[in-house]
Amino acid sequence: MDELPEEILKNIVGFLPPSGAIQVNKTCKNLHSRLSLTATCPRQILMKFLRKECDFSTHYGFQIPVPHQVTCHSMLLSMFCRGGQGERPKGKLFIVAEKRNFFYGRFGQRFGSGRVVYASGMMYEDRRLYITFQPKENETYHLWYVGALYAGGANLRYVLSLSDLTVQALVFDNPLRCFGKAYNFLTRTETLRAWDHDQDSRDDAHIDIDIERFLITLGEHLLPPLVSFADDYIVSEANLQLQLRRFIKSLRLSWTGEFRAYEKIKAEAGMQLEFDFGENMQVDDFLEDRMDFGEYVVPEND
Repeated sequence: MDELPEEILKNIVGFLPPSGAIQVNKTCKNLHSRLSLTATCPRQILMKFLRKECDFSTHYGFQIPVPHQVTCHSMLLSMFCRGGQGERPKGKLFIVAEKRNFFYGRFGQRFGSGRVVYASGMMYEDRRLYITFQPKENETYHLWYVGALYAGGANLRYVLSLSDLTVQALVFDNPLRCFGKAYNFLTRTETLRAWDHDQDSRDDAHIDIDIERFLITLGEHLLPPLVSFADDYIVSEANLQLQLRRFIKSLRLSWTGEFRAYEKIKAEAGMQLEFDFGENMQVDDFLEDRMDFGEYVVPEND
């Protein structure tokens, strides 16, 4: 495998599940360097996703943000699901793929003619759900749902209640892992905020931030990693700075697009049903569809 061209090597590893890809990445220093497989830190995209519908049919949720700056091997979408009453079902979730630059409907039983890549099955317990899928570069990915029966007042409603929705990506980074460092830096500094974070006080100035001014404020925080990079690779500090700035700018612009798209979807969804989650939130210790990238740490150096 060491003799394979890099493009063919990545194509082969692309067919493996996340755990298999990471094991190949850790086989030897040569493969580790050529694959540059990097797991981003978990990023919260929504604090809550609450919907109230009038029927037991599929409804469109939102587009799942998949990094486009580098090739993405796998995505992990995680959330806490709660809803329904008593032993009634809690709802059902789907991940649907759509070809880029094609128009798809957002209504109907057939997911707007998209391709279903994941279906949760009807959920009967309050639980944290982990969904793993391997995206293709020519597709986008979207969450659809069926609400849970909720009897309130004179009318029946079908409710979906999700909270703490996070995404994590396993990507083929560049040899210096600049994308992963830029992504993790922006996530940990809450620059890539949840789309519904502090909605009452958020203003357009924060959304339309001047990218160049923003990068200037990060200047001294970006320098320490560059020194450690230069110790292992023959790359100029100026080139490293350029790569980091390019990824930071692109990620920030992507987040702005994600936020505006979700605001539009939320406005079209209409009324949402608010209710209390309560204090006794339980997270299952074992889920058969769980693939937590955090269990497979990808070190930067061997």
